[in-house]
Amino acid sequence: MLDRVFDLFVGFKMPNGNDETSLTQVIRVNLQTQGFKFFLEIFISLMPMVVSSVYYPAGESVSTTYGCFKLIRYLRLPEMQSQIQEILEYYKKEKTVYEIKKMKRRLDMTQFFFSTIINLHMLTCSMILLCNVRGDFANSWMG
Repeated sequence: MLDRVFDLFVGFKMPNGNDETSLTQVIRVNLQTQGFKFFLEIFISLMPMVVSSVYYPAGESVSTTYGCFKLIRYLRLPEMQSQIQEILEYYKKEKTVYEIKKMKRRLDMTQFFFSTIINLHMLTCSMILLCNVRGDFANSWMG
């Protein structure tokens, strides 16, 4: 969710070629262009807690609810590569080829780290979901 918050602060060029200097204007324009993604991220992050508190009694497993919302998050993995390309395109105008390659290497390592963490998280959530469906969570390696 932090990446969506940080996206709100990404500056832009005005029609006259100068950078926009007003933070409120930058946030307003970014909310107009990317607001759907920002509010969708809030929805994905908070809805599992709301649904579980409303529809499940205290102490009952809500892993199915969390699993369904986590699947939506998994769909964001391909966005990382396009975001890296946008960053590199932005800096190509003012950086050297060596600096761009160095930046790409760092961004690729960051992408690998986050995609690995997300995949491990999804595998763990899937295991919890399967163990709860089968009714043997207490006997699993996580129970």
